[in-house]
Order: sequence, then structure tokens, then C-alpha cells
Amino acid sequence: MAVARKSDRFLISEKRQKEKEPLKLSLRQQLRKVLMDSILTQITEILTNKAGILERESSL
Repeated sequence: MAVARKSDRFLISEKRQKEKEPLKLSLRQQLRKVLMDSILTQITEILTNKAGILERESSL
């Protein structure tokens, strides 16, 4: 009986672990997307500022 209980607990905990894995992956993907969006926004800002500076310098 004790062996069956341990086995059941193991199977239940293994099942929970498998259910959490896709969630972790999804969170990783969401984090990656947010970070990439942030990086791209910063790069765009920098390039826009640089283009504005170059434009002003060329008109001098």
C-alpha cells in the first residue's frame, strides 16, 4: 500500500512538472519578445537621433 502511494505521488508530481514546462517556455518567449522590442526601440531611437545630428551638421 505504501509503495502504491509513493508511486501515485511520484506520478502526480511528474505530471505537474510536465504541465509547468510549457508555461516556463511561454514565459521565456514572452520575456525574449519584450527584451527584443525594447532593444529595437532603443536602436531606432539612437539611429533617429544620429540621423538628426548628421542632417543638422550637413546643413551647416
